Amino acid sequence: MPVTYDTPAVSEKFATEPTSIAALGLMGLVRLDPIGLGLETDAHGRAVGTSGQPTDTIFVSGPLARGSVGELMGIPEVTAHAELIADEIHQWLGYQMASRRKAS
Repeated sequence: MPVTYDTPAVSEKFATEPTSIAALGLMGLVRLDPIGLGLETDAHGRAVGTSGQPTDTIFVSGPLARGSVGELMGIPEVTAHAELIADEIHQWLGYQMASRRKAS
């Protein structure tokens, strides 16, 4: 389920509001980036959990990723980042399909 969370005060809302993002944090599946602008991600756009390891099934794009990828100013940067994340998800889905075929 996609979650939209666009606010400059991510760290405050993460800690104080009962949102889907905060719930993921309580489950250890995501954590704030070191400067508190959004969620920490790896180089493939996957959310980093509280263990410090990427969460295989949660990808982050847009303003919520800005603490890890830098400010996404304007449509060209947002579009390029969204395309990168879409490609990563496409590759991940292909890997999942291939793994299922091998297991059958």
